[in-house]
Amino acid sequence: MSCRKICIDPGHSGPSEPGAYAGGVSEAEVNLLITKRLGTVLADCGYEVIYTREGDIEDDALSWRAELANEQQADLFISIHCNAAENTLAQGFEIYHYPNSVLGKQVAENIHRAFNLAPYTSDRGIKKAEFTVLSETVMPAILVECAFLTSADDRKILTDPAGQAMISLIIAIGIHKYFLPKLISD
Repeated sequence: MSCRKICIDPGHSGPSEPGAYAGGVSEAEVNLLITKRLGTVLADCGYEVIYTREGDIEDDALSWRAELANEQQADLFISIHCNAAENTLAQGFEIYHYPNSVLGKQVAENIHRAFNLAPYTSDRGIKKAEFTVLSETVMPAILVECAFLTSADDRKILTDPAGQAMISLIIAIGIHKYFLPKLISD
């Protein structure tokens, strides 16, 4: 079996562009914590992991994130995010893939099935989007909105180490289920 390379992108950048902010917590901070846990789980399973950032950075442009994954010849790109809404009752987990990406859709479906094994919030489903990080990558790419930072219930899960571990494990299971048939055939 050959080692698969996964590029994980903790969305946003830290102080220069924190993303959503609620309950004293920034999205960039939560994204990074979930990303690090996910990377550890994937590395422990034998995947090679590349991060677009491992701490706060000054640049929140999007194209370089896709370029990094392309240059590193990653087999999968996954961008980790937290959602936000003016309606503080909005909550849920959702996954985006590029509209014409058959493989991106397959990854999203596998993660969605894994989420349904341990649904910790509402299921907002799989959606299509032309986000830069999905459209400019040459490998399958997805963007996961783990939950709503603006929802008190979701925020408790997002900020709790056990919740972050659960989210990371769900995503890792979905990634592994996507790659498993490919690993067996290699």
